[in-house]
Amino acid sequence: VLPTSIQDEARNEGFLITDQSRGFIFNSDIVKVVQFLDIGTRATNLRWVFFLMKITSTYLSIPKNGNQPNENEDCFYPHNTQREGDIVRFAIADGASEGYLSKVWSKILALYYVTYKKEPFTLSEYLNLCVSNYEKIEAAYLKGRENSDNPILWYEDNLLLKGSFSTLSTVVFNSIHNEYTVNIIGDSIIVHVKAGNIVETYPSTDLEMFGNNPDLISTKRNYVEKTVKYFKTFTNTFEKG
Repeated sequence: VLPTSIQDEARNEGFLITDQSRGFIFNSDIVKVVQFLDIGTRATNLRWVFFLMKITSTYLSIPKNGNQPNENEDCFYPHNTQREGDIVRFAIADGASEGYLSKVWSKILALYYVTYKKEPFTLSEYLNLCVSNYEKIEAAYLKGRENSDNPILWYEDNLLLKGSFSTLSTVVFNSIHNEYTVNIIGDSIIVHVKAGNIVETYPSTDLEMFGNNPDLISTKRNYVEKTVKYFKTFTNTFEKG
């Protein structure tokens, strides 16, 4: 049976189509042959050549020892949901406590990585976009503090000058090539598990990477290009099911 999108294209060309229609051409002129091939191979229909991924995600997180749940600076996006498409993205960011608005920064990094649609995707453009939005939110926060007669104190001002920091781990699943790409910066590990067995870990199981000074993404724009160099990128294949 023809996929729904191809049925719609055929109807637009004037063919009588039902939900049970199938594609077949026999002993026809070249015009009809070309038209037949065109309907079935238009860019809007190419996705039907591949299986449509459906990925369900579950997000579990706890705050640092001694903190309340609302002080948790981690952000996973999208959380507790089912995503589908030819390309599906996930991101998790862990805000660093030494930053002043790191909880906000981790949310920006995770949200914009998943929703950033510009192609080709470049880390430097993505990070600059995140910094721009952080600067707007920071300015609004400072104005709100002033308007509420609760201005920034001297020790808070020092933290603001330093900026905010976060790790970032992302996975992009591509069903067209049956592969996924991992990007990581900071003390994080992504584990590929199949049937209860570990297939691969990214970047490694080396405990030395979990030190006191991991690489972090800063909200300071002059660090963007330097930060890109610290990202670790890995690619591997996956199977349906």
